[in-house]
Amino acid sequence: RPGQLKAGGDADSRQLDASGVRTVKTLALFSGPVALDATGQAKIPLALPDFNGQLRLMAVAWDRDRVGRAEATPLVRDPLVARVYLPRFLAPNDESRIAVTVQNLNAPPGDYTIRLSAGGAVAVDEPATFTFTVAQPGNQNAETQTFVLRGVRPGVGQVRLHLNGPNGFQLVRDSEIGVRPAQTITTTRTARRLNPGESLRLDPGLLRDYVPGTGQPKLSFSSRPNFNVPDLLAQLDRYPYGCLEQTVSRALPLLYFNQVAEAWVGQDTTEAGLRARVQEAVERILTLQDANGGFGLWHPDSAIEDWLSAYAMDFLVRARQERYLVPESAYQHGLARLQERLNADEFDGEQLGWRAYNLYVLARDQKAAVGDLRYLHDNYLQKLPNAFAQAQLGAALARYGELGRAKEAFTAALNRTADQSTSVRDYGSPLRDRAALLALLTEAGLLPERVPPLAEELAVDVGRRAYTSTQEQAWLLLAAQALLKQRGQLRLAVDGQPATADPFYLWPTAEQMAKGMAVANQGGDPIWTVTSLSGVPAAPQPPASEGFTIGRRYYTRSGKEVDLGQLRQNDLLVAVITGEAQGREKQQVLVVDLLPAGLEIENARLAHNASTVEIAWLPELTDTLHAEFRDDRFVAALDMEQGGKRKFTLAYLIRAVTPGAYQQPAIYVEDMYKPWQFGRGATGIVIVQ
Repeated sequence: RPGQLKAGGDADSRQLDASGVRTVKTLALFSGPVALDATGQAKIPLALPDFNGQLRLMAVAWDRDRVGRAEATPLVRDPLVARVYLPRFLAPNDESRIAVTVQNLNAPPGDYTIRLSAGGAVAVDEPATFTFTVAQPGNQNAETQTFVLRGVRPGVGQVRLHLNGPNGFQLVRDSEIGVRPAQTITTTRTARRLNPGESLRLDPGLLRDYVPGTGQPKLSFSSRPNFNVPDLLAQLDRYPYGCLEQTVSRALPLLYFNQVAEAWVGQDTTEAGLRARVQEAVERILTLQDANGGFGLWHPDSAIEDWLSAYAMDFLVRARQERYLVPESAYQHGLARLQERLNADEFDGEQLGWRAYNLYVLARDQKAAVGDLRYLHDNYLQKLPNAFAQAQLGAALARYGELGRAKEAFTAALNRTADQSTSVRDYGSPLRDRAALLALLTEAGLLPERVPPLAEELAVDVGRRAYTSTQEQAWLLLAAQALLKQRGQLRLAVDGQPATADPFYLWPTAEQMAKGMAVANQGGDPIWTVTSLSGVPAAPQPPASEGFTIGRRYYTRSGKEVDLGQLRQNDLLVAVITGEAQGREKQQVLVVDLLPAGLEIENARLAHNASTVEIAWLPELTDTLHAEFRDDRFVAALDMEQGGKRKFTLAYLIRAVTPGAYQQPAIYVEDMYKPWQFGRGATGIVIVQ
């Protein structure tokens, strides 16, 4: 018979709610097998959490010969139902007018006291109490009161509803709400050499530009060139968007995290937890594989990309070699596609780049033909698009004992300059290429005399960069793993106490920063040090145009622009985003529009058919590769083709839900793989009456 859909859906497993608090939770309880007694009866205890509503109760019974099932839909409810209606999140300094509703179903007559309290990252204005009277049995009356809930600081807030009534009646309802800053975290880095006898002073003034409680200093000291590995790991872990490239980049270093962490980080991250994260990434990546073994960027039906498919298979091959579970069929399909593509299409820059990567991945699994490697080297070495491709060819040749050709390929990569590279869609940059070159050169064990100067040059480049992409971060971490073989001597003193671990990693606490700290080099050799400061800026960041312009306006459905200081609850608005890329090169663009609290994105498919494509006055909207509608933001990814149209227009529906006064975050756009090219709009205030 036809199935009956009760609830749910197969959304991605990525939990990307930036507030960290799930405002809607699923109730699912499972007893496990329970034996029946001699009369064929069983009592199955299930401890229900805070819940009012209808459940679906299912049981399955079996013996040697038969199987049966039964189900029921019991209604679960308190005699007096009380609920607090919260916005999905808040920002610091937001003031939200939240509703508390009490409804009598079958509570005893009398006066009931309802009190609202809050703690953690939120506070409620006092007094927050009222009295609800049940006059007589069966009188199903209800009452609603509103109170002001304020966002105090970033974090998680707790809201508690207390009910007290006659005959000792008590009921407590707990809720959580995330307080998300109205601005995103920013990071600044300073890299320098600490010469013998020099010292570094840390004081509270370092964090004066950040919201209290969000500023965090991270310092690393090393006798070898320093990439500030902990900060790279933190940035990758913090990146909230999940296309295939970003998923692989976040998981790839975790294959070797324990090795890196032992020397660079000193974190006690459990191996079981890390393995679970990598295994989850394997499963997520395989959902983006098509039937022929290739991979798409955002969805299984995204266009299959050759370089990206090689990158995904590089991770899967490494994961399998590190004893992670990679299903055999998907694995072999992926390798077979890499092999099939070797003789497809033309042999020019774009195609040569992914051919070199295909051969490198196949060589890691001993499935490359040495003749293919020799052919690519002898005929196309200097035509490969960048140093990354040349290094991959060199590493593949080295795995087959072709050391002469491998050295030639690595030498060509080492001598390659950024302006000699061809622009191809490989998500990279000259910094990424040099980091990968260092990792692959050390992996091959060739030209050891070239490793130290390359490492120092790379550390200097990293220190100069205010932003790094996920691709750069992943390969810098693999390069850091390669550098573990390069040992020096470190003699460091922190407030006079010796710290001889090499490298030494310092996360000062708030108390230590308040007192001030001094770090001194007591050895005879220079020390590479990187200071990373991250946090939420205390002052609103001004609009910026560093390669992009971006703006966002709200309109009624008839096309009239809306005053954000005079919204009314339940208004349905059209948010229109316009922007322009100022360069002419090919770009992969990400637009992020953080919402003000109290406003929620309307599901266009459910809004009485009022999707944005049916609003006649809208200009032509730009096609997106991917769009996400989250509790706290709208996200869209789109491609800018080289020399093509540079302007873009996006739109979505949004509804004013909870009255109050809220921070309006700035809209943001960036090139995902050149994050120093970005645009930022202005902040403001939204008032919902």
